[in-house]
Amino acid sequence: MDKLLTNGSVVKSKKLRIVTLGRTADKKTKVFTKIATALPNDKFVWIDDGNMRDSLTDNNITITGWLDRKLAIKEMENSDGFLLTSHYEGRPMSLLETMYIEKVCVVSSVIGNRDVINGRNGFLCKNIDEYIVA
Repeated sequence: MDKLLTNGSVVKSKKLRIVTLGRTADKKTKVFTKIATALPNDKFVWIDDGNMRDSLTDNNITITGWLDRKLAIKEMENSDGFLLTSHYEGRPMSLLETMYIEKVCVVSSVIGNRDVINGRNGFLCKNIDEYIVA
């Protein structure tokens, strides 16, 4: 989002590249799409694939399909942040790996995610508005 300064000039903000990783069935693809729609100037990348691919419909979403671990980590390294809109998590390996490479993590407030995100290392979100302002 652009910022309007008190002197009337506008500072152009950097476009963000937000990445997620996982099968689509358990990751709330509709929530992911609503977030992407609300942030049309940013680029969203879904690493992997699944049977709910058709619900990732916004123009600023790219679906890579399945990538091997090395390429998936490279995608995460080239991102500005990690978005995880899961229904549930057990041991969120993609989140742990993203934290290790020190990316901003914005995740659903579910068991698994709550076990590793503590407010200093990312954001827990309960609704779409919380994802958008994080």
